[in-house]
Amino acid sequence: MQSLKENIIEILVRAKQLTKEQLERALELQRARNVPLRKVLLDEGLISKEALFVLLSKQLYIPSLHLGRYNFDPAITVLVPERMARLYNLIPISRIGTTLTVAMSDPLNIFALDDLKMLTGCNIDMVLAPEEEINTAIEA
Repeated sequence: MQSLKENIIEILVRAKQLTKEQLERALELQRARNVPLRKVLLDEGLISKEALFVLLSKQLYIPSLHLGRYNFDPAITVLVPERMARLYNLIPISRIGTTLTVAMSDPLNIFALDDLKMLTGCNIDMVLAPEEEINTAIEA
């Protein structure tokens, strides 16, 4: 079974978002900098934030949400302390029964999901949202 990184690499090449040479260079930089591949792809301008956002949403089968037009319920946002929201770059957006839905920029952060579940006692569903939009929502 392929890892998410391998799947993303395959999709980027198949969709002609990257050449094999660009991909090899990005992987070298990723190893040298010890950062996530997506950060290298963005920093080097090899893919746009929007294209990567759409790719992750499709690949992980996680719905995406742009938070700019979203109205936050203060009763929901207080469920997660600001410190935790900033640490994991997430914000709670709804609660139905024992399920809390959060917008996250890194849907692969299992520590965030585990911490949220322990803190709230809720099952956690997630939607993918751009990091900058989550930061703006936390500030507001």
